[in-house]
Amino acid sequence: MMAGITSYSRHTQAIEQARRLLLPKRFPESDYPLDALGPLAEAAREIANGVQCSPALAGQSVLAAAALLAQGVANARGADGRAKPLNLYALTIAQSGDGKDSADGVAFHAIREWQREATKAYRRTMARLGKDDMPPPEPYRVTRDVTAEGLRRAYEKGMSSQGVYSTEAATMLVGHALSQENRIKTAATLCGLWDGTGFSVTRAGTGRFERHGTRLSMHLMAQPAAVSEVMSDAALMQIGFWPRFLLAWPEPLQPRKYRPFRPEMSPPITAFWQRCDELLRLPLGDDNDKLPLLELDAEAVAVLAPFLEECEKRCRQGDWQPIQPFGLRGAELAVRIAGVQTAFAGGDVIDAESAERSIVLVRHSLRNWQAAVGGGATDPVAAHALMLFQWLLNCGRPIKVGDILRLGPNTLRSKGRRNAVLDRLGEVGLVTVRNGMVNISVPSDGGCEFCE
Repeated sequence: MMAGITSYSRHTQAIEQARRLLLPKRFPESDYPLDALGPLAEAAREIANGVQCSPALAGQSVLAAAALLAQGVANARGADGRAKPLNLYALTIAQSGDGKDSADGVAFHAIREWQREATKAYRRTMARLGKDDMPPPEPYRVTRDVTAEGLRRAYEKGMSSQGVYSTEAATMLVGHALSQENRIKTAATLCGLWDGTGFSVTRAGTGRFERHGTRLSMHLMAQPAAVSEVMSDAALMQIGFWPRFLLAWPEPLQPRKYRPFRPEMSPPITAFWQRCDELLRLPLGDDNDKLPLLELDAEAVAVLAPFLEECEKRCRQGDWQPIQPFGLRGAELAVRIAGVQTAFAGGDVIDAESAERSIVLVRHSLRNWQAAVGGGATDPVAAHALMLFQWLLNCGRPIKVGDILRLGPNTLRSKGRRNAVLDRLGEVGLVTVRNGMVNISVPSDGGCEFCE
């Protein structure tokens, strides 16, 4: 048994060393601008202090919760004059143990308690229905995992406003929904829901499904290694999947101190929960395209119009060209965030202060994406190299170069991709290729019992 434990430990150490060598280090970023959350700021600050997690993690969690509720209350007039939905997609990358579950648990407490009670009531109603009675809509507002077909069914049977919120998003990002064979279909469905285009689907056996005015918000939290491969997928970039996300990538936490935290004793948090309860009690319409429209006042237009022009110029001619798909959505994201803050606070007009705060949050996300793209987080070769190294490690013996095409991971079964990956592994000293054989060559502190 001890030998097995030791072997497992060495295997884990080798993979961790490979991650350090292949994947990007923590990116430099400015502190998360908590004050830019406006009416959500104090709740986020209390969560960050109480949970002892990154302000970015708390801020993204609170903003994502507010978006779920705001998207069913109003739409917003964009700087281009067109109506915009208020749903948001957020991605937060943090190490295991950095407080993802704790922050999410506080931010979504009121929403999940509402869903718990709504589910009980729905089951009681269903138990009383006769076989000819029409069932009510399913009451579910949030889920932790989705597929394209699952989303279609959720909107066919349930509410017009829903959300996907996961503190372990690897289940979705590397699971069935975004597997190689389903990735484009799922991503295209999610892009359409972000845009607010609704559903128009024809399937053999299930017939036609039409639903307009649907809304979806998301917050995916994951460890760096869990998202490296899917973040580097060029197709997801090209169709604009990742450019729709607000990104936060905070520093790993410093050691925590013992400090009991009771969120129910915090006035800012209980006030946030109370406002969530108020919005949850509002009836949801069937078509969110027909919701009241939050207009920009003249001062807000004067703030957002120059930001839109800045995004256009920097993306097409300046330093944002490497992140052009992200930057070109900057002004719309700012309007959505400003609309979420305004709707959550009960306002009916987006003012200049809300616009300015939202631009600060968008700039923070764009800096993270700029660092991620420039720093290699979206480098497909690095992600594939880690995948091949793990496969080689699991094989437990030297492998013929040609066998990688026949037996290796599906995504590496092309000569060009295989050769690029082997070159990268060789550059960082993780493998050697001699006489047509691939050998793992982790330095001795990697602890690999079959390495050279």
